[in-house]
Amino acid sequence: MLSSKKNIQAAERLSSSTNIIGQGALIEGHLQASENVRFEGRINGNITTQSKLVSSGTSHIKGNVLAQSAEVSGTVEGKLEIADVLTLRATAVIKGNIETHRLIVESGARFDGECRMRAESKQVALPVSGTTDGKRAGAKSKTNDPLEFEEEEFKSEL
Repeated sequence: MLSSKKNIQAAERLSSSTNIIGQGALIEGHLQASENVRFEGRINGNITTQSKLVSSGTSHIKGNVLAQSAEVSGTVEGKLEIADVLTLRATAVIKGNIETHRLIVESGARFDGECRMRAESKQVALPVSGTTDGKRAGAKSKTNDPLEFEEEEFKSEL
């Protein structure tokens, strides 16, 4: 019971803090966070978060996105792997494939790619520091898919 309470508290801490990358920012490289990310700038690299990504209408992401959930209003040129819910706002422009559990598309959003719907939601795991292939130390997955790890394994890392 105590362990479960700790996991809930850790999840609440993750979901209550937000990293904000402003409109004038340009990132050359990968962005990795365990908390929410609000992205308004430009990035040439991948974004990974264990929580929610919100990309504003001014954002331009040239790279892959891996997140628990996401709300996209800007441009993404790359694959979107969203473990739970992906919302494409009316101003969103997606040039790449989507893989998600649930998809919400507002009228006006543009999408050029393929979409694969997962049967159930997964937990996102951050890659091992210094790697970009999604592998984690001690993680067990038959497919090396960062979204296919056991829930208990994810909780033990919090």
